[in-house]
Amino acid sequence: MGTTVVYDLIDTLYERWTALLEDTVTVFDGDGLDDSGDNFLMVGWDDPDNDRGNSAEARQAWHGLGAQTREEEGTLTCLLICCDGGNDITTARAAAKQITDLIEADLRSDPSLGNVVTGLQWVGYGTRSDLKQWLSDRGAVAQLVFEIAFKARI
Repeated sequence: MGTTVVYDLIDTLYERWTALLEDTVTVFDGDGLDDSGDNFLMVGWDDPDNDRGNSAEARQAWHGLGAQTREEEGTLTCLLICCDGGNDITTARAAAKQITDLIEADLRSDPSLGNVVTGLQWVGYGTRSDLKQWLSDRGAVAQLVFEIAFKARI
């Protein structure tokens, strides 16, 4: 067993969502914003204006006697930015909703992520989210920072 599931969880969600959302959003492993004006999902990142974004938080406690396993629980932070190219905030927000609906449906349908992350018991969407909206030179922008909760036995 590893010391944490965080690293494998980030890798797994990045790969999974790259395939799932291929025609909807560009998925990055961490920071990856560029000037193309498209929609972006950054797995393990929370702030496009900071070069040291928060990726995840986790806590561990011993499980049972003998210190053989630990319970780990925490959150993985993701950042979604949707731009409409015009001045319609509603369109940008609707794109963010569509993408997060797909992510939540994916996690609800397979909360163990196919058992590819050793020790992972479950993941879930939406322990915290923070929506910001504004007009920029890229058009209307909806930016959503959200967390994926997880629990594991390692």
